[in-house]
Amino acid sequence: MKKILLLSAVLVFGGFSASAADATPANLKLCYELFDAMRMEKQLSETSTQMLALQLQGNPMLMPFKAELEAFYKDCLQFNNLKEGIAKIYLELFTPDQIRDFIRFYRTPSGAAFAEKSSQLSTKVAAFSQQIVLKNMPSLQKAIQEKAAKLQQQKNSAK
Repeated sequence: MKKILLLSAVLVFGGFSASAADATPANLKLCYELFDAMRMEKQLSETSTQMLALQLQGNPMLMPFKAELEAFYKDCLQFNNLKEGIAKIYLELFTPDQIRDFIRFYRTPSGAAFAEKSSQLSTKVAAFSQQIVLKNMPSLQKAIQEKAAKLQQQKNSAK
């Protein structure tokens, strides 16, 4: 029975990186050390706030629901609720040695500066990306309209 479970786990998780580390207590603790060095709790909180502001700016019809959205995000995205899951993702993607390297980096002045500005960086990149998408939206709409017309023509021809 254990062999079947092990084989099932290998088949299910076989697509993950070969360098992935097990989510042992020691490896989880290592990730939590990284999260402290990264100031991840603060970053997640700031990023969530900034992304909500961008969402409200992009869709002003949501403004009357701002308090509800804030409460929802605050409740769902509490760092303590996410920490273990995020650590497991890190362990899927990085080896313990790489995580130790990241910890060393975030403890340097440059790493600390990067951690301090990461949420701003994420928000600014998201806002910039949104501007590019909005600027180019007419060409996407045109392409979709042309394709829809072509599909409608094909459908009418098939009748």
